[in-house]
Amino acid sequence: MKKHTIYTLATLIVISTLLAACSKVNGSSGGDQLTAVRIANMNLSVLNVAREAGYLDEEFADYQVKIEWSQHPNGPPINEGIASKRIDLAVLGEGAIVGGANNDLDTVLISLASDGLVGVNSIIAHKDSGVQRIEDLQGKKVGVAVGTSHHVFLLKVLDKAGLSIDDIEVVNLAITDAHPAFQTGQIDAWVTADTYANIEAANGAVLITNAKEHQIYSPTFYIARGEFAQQHPEIVEAYLRAIDRAIDLAESDYDQFIEFAAKAASQEVERIKAYEFGVYQNEAPSDELLDQFQQSVEILKSLNYVNKDISIEKFIDTNYINKLKAE
Repeated sequence: MKKHTIYTLATLIVISTLLAACSKVNGSSGGDQLTAVRIANMNLSVLNVAREAGYLDEEFADYQVKIEWSQHPNGPPINEGIASKRIDLAVLGEGAIVGGANNDLDTVLISLASDGLVGVNSIIAHKDSGVQRIEDLQGKKVGVAVGTSHHVFLLKVLDKAGLSIDDIEVVNLAITDAHPAFQTGQIDAWVTADTYANIEAANGAVLITNAKEHQIYSPTFYIARGEFAQQHPEIVEAYLRAIDRAIDLAESDYDQFIEFAAKAASQEVERIKAYEFGVYQNEAPSDELLDQFQQSVEILKSLNYVNKDISIEKFIDTNYINKLKAE
């Protein structure tokens, strides 16, 4: 009898150990078995490098999941993927974040990717448009991707100049469509990333303003689908750890970082170098940034782009990044 008891106890220990191992392999914390992690990017170089350099594969190796990767021109299509549970982890700008919150999207902001003061938002005018300053945009065709961070930036800058969105003609264009439209004069002005603005300014375009001039934050966040993060916190942590490794590479060997980024984007190295500003973040957002983010929400609500009360803090969860930084 005593021998049988010892045997049974030993069996239970073995079974418990095997179950624990399976739980780790499945990446599960009470959720369903996980076989794939769906990650969406907007060609953010850090995330591209995390994948191209193998950091994501290495960090996910213990959980035996495959990565399903997708690229998107901006945030709204990513929101659609989150809503349909086809995307688990991603990167999103403030415009798409607010739009998702307004539609009760299950999104958690897990870490700040960029404060957006440099590299994200500029407004340029075609050299033949007659536009030299924000006030000159009245009655002009302005290209912008509606529902994105560029859209939010435009609203803020117009407001500062005493104008509203009704004073201009908005042409809703993604960057891939807006660039040729600007070059051919189909639009008078364009809200775009600093890189495109600098390229066009070198060709005679007028650089009207940018985020740094107005000290307007336009944050981009690494995000997770809320249900996914609750069920698989270790995968979220692994995701952020891979991003940290990509940033470490940028700091220790920038040339190698750029090579990975260029390969991932199928672009020439020199072109990627021209696009990069070398400012990479993976950290908890500051109170100042969150305060300004909340102000963005209030501005959008006053202009009827948001129809409900939204508290950005409710979407923030810094536990994952704080745990990583404490390691």
